[in-house]
Amino acid sequence: MNFIFVCMKMKRVQPILKIDETNTSPPPKKQSLIPIIKPIDEVITFDNVDDFTKYYQEHKEELEQLSTCKLNKMFKIVVDDEPLRITKIKGEMTLRTIPKSRITAIMRIEELEQQQNEIIEKINAIVNLINQQLQLPQ
Repeated sequence: MNFIFVCMKMKRVQPILKIDETNTSPPPKKQSLIPIIKPIDEVITFDNVDDFTKYYQEHKEELEQLSTCKLNKMFKIVVDDEPLRITKIKGEMTLRTIPKSRITAIMRIEELEQQQNEIIEKINAIVNLINQQLQLPQ
């Protein structure tokens, strides 16, 4: 068996930059190379295509710079209980219907939450009615 031992000496590196005590400005902020995307807080809902078209014409320059994914998160367009999605075909913005089989889970969750709230309201009304019936005269 052959063993080889390597011995390395490390030198302490002296700092290259010295702090200039005459400069009182704060250090420059680091700029990240990757942009930070903030969540969409406000969702605008349209009940018909004409309202969305008017809004689009007024804000055309801003909306054309955004991706269709972001546009679909910012705007909900529902006509006769049929949700519409924003798409870009050859650079032109269009609306398309969503087949029933492709309705997103979020839309289904919103529908279930609405049904749950209606059930809670009905249960509260029944409980209030029972409480009124069971109250004894004083």
